[in-house]
Amino acid sequence: MNEIMVAFWANTSPLRQSDLDWLRAQGISTASIAHDPEECGFLLSRALVVFDDDGGSFSFASELPDTAAASAFVLPARDESGEVVDVVAWRPKEHVIAAWRRHVPMAGLQNIFAPRLGEPLPVFSDPADWLKAERHGVLVIDMAGAAIALRDAGALAVHSRQQARHLRRAFASLTPHINIQPSRKEAA
Repeated sequence: MNEIMVAFWANTSPLRQSDLDWLRAQGISTASIAHDPEECGFLLSRALVVFDDDGGSFSFASELPDTAAASAFVLPARDESGEVVDVVAWRPKEHVIAAWRRHVPMAGLQNIFAPRLGEPLPVFSDPADWLKAERHGVLVIDMAGAAIALRDAGALAVHSRQQARHLRRAFASLTPHINIQPSRKEAA
């Protein structure tokens, strides 16, 4: 078991009945709460966390014992090959989602190059929507990092014009600025 999973299990607790009721009321299935599509048993859990000021990452409360922590939903996150490399925390009421070590720009990264039989890759910005989709596709945590990871992923599917605009802007920032430098002969 790698250090990420050790930290995950050491810092998390099972969901409370009120959590399960809320998640189900959002239209999230028990199957999506209980495990990811690859049947690895990575259930959605709960932990006390402290989000960084920029909202891009978080710490477990055990890492910052003198800091006020808040309860959040958490789940392990994988890289493109399926290896668990990070933990994602989500506080729905504040619309905050972050990666613990910032090793992944998206949850569901293992889905980027999975066979899709010509279907576009679903891209979500809302964790509840991603969970409603049974964790198929990817959930954006860091838009700039997601754009880099998605640029070779083929066709993408988003669920709103606003999300499409944000993604297009992120892709546009990847286009390098190209200057034309006159050759020495042309300059003379």
